[in-house]
Amino acid sequence: MLPTTPQRVGIVRRCADEDAPTMEARRKGRTRGAVEEEVINGVIVKHYN
Repeated sequence: MLPTTPQRVGIVRRCADEDAPTMEARRKGRTRGAVEEEVINGVIVKHYN
């Protein structure tokens, strides 16, 4: 008999669903961590590494 909630092999939850960040928050956090800002002739230039 199959379980009522399917669980893929190898998936381990790191936090409860209600505590998990949204995809938007996760994406913004990852992008914010890899951005370098530089001012060239008064213009802010962002480098996404």
